[in-house]
Amino acid sequence: GYHVVCALETPDRLRILYWDPDVPDQPYNMAGLRTAVCNPKTDAAAFTEDAACTGNLVTGGGDPAWNRGHYGPSFLWYNPEPTSIPGRPFTWRYALLFIATTGGNDSLGLGYSDDALDWRLYGDGPVLSGLVDTQPWEGDNGYVSAAHVERLADGRWWMLYSGGPAGNAGIGYAWSWDRIHWTKAAFNPVFRAGGGPFLERCYTPSLVRDADGSLLLYRSGRDDSSYRTFVSRLRAQTLDWQDLLAADHLGQGLAPRSAVRRGRGSEAERDAAIPNPALGDEWFNTDLSGGGKWEKFTGTDWKRT
Repeated sequence: GYHVVCALETPDRLRILYWDPDVPDQPYNMAGLRTAVCNPKTDAAAFTEDAACTGNLVTGGGDPAWNRGHYGPSFLWYNPEPTSIPGRPFTWRYALLFIATTGGNDSLGLGYSDDALDWRLYGDGPVLSGLVDTQPWEGDNGYVSAAHVERLADGRWWMLYSGGPAGNAGIGYAWSWDRIHWTKAAFNPVFRAGGGPFLERCYTPSLVRDADGSLLLYRSGRDDSSYRTFVSRLRAQTLDWQDLLAADHLGQGLAPRSAVRRGRGSEAERDAAIPNPALGDEWFNTDLSGGGKWEKFTGTDWKRT
């Protein structure tokens, strides 16, 4: 599938949600959204309780509604102490941003559930769309798809999302107080596709918090024949609202080698394969399944605007 989101419900129970493209009549079938669980302490690749989801997140059929179909999950919140108040999605055990589609345009919808199987749609429209409050970089048919959400110290939520005319033209930034009403940043996009190696696409942001509290941004790119996974460090170690007010505040550089735990082999072999990065460099890995060799890419021209 396109995307996998997960929630660590207990130390020995990890739940994932994913999109199954092999279900008939995709992407217009709710059953394309599936869930499964594993015990990460014993075997993080051995999943059980794999089941199709139900609910009203999509309309299906021939009517090109904004949520006629879906391409699976985009971001998942887990609430260990739910109160399940009707109409208040974040009081339920699970709240989910999912990639809704008309068949010709994608946007982010919001759903909620208490069992991760039966999902209810929140509201009657997307929470973020490239067709609402449009920006020049989105074009005439702006997409919004894969996203990652974090929270600021003052309580605001911020999102990085795939966007542009086809959902892969760049990465946009938006913020919200309630995770329902989102405001796009005027300086969008913070990363953009363009000319040059592996710049044909720029999308699928995912954030990981490093041991020192800083954030690492993983994103995808491609050229004519292959894809790359890039990783960049957000420059400020203590993230605050002012640190994301302009695109030049998104710095570069791979995490310290001690923070990289991908691939196989000894720690010494890993360190030998991943050079010590310098600020201003960006690194990519050709192996999207894990492992592989990290290589330096210095072709990005960063300018203040």
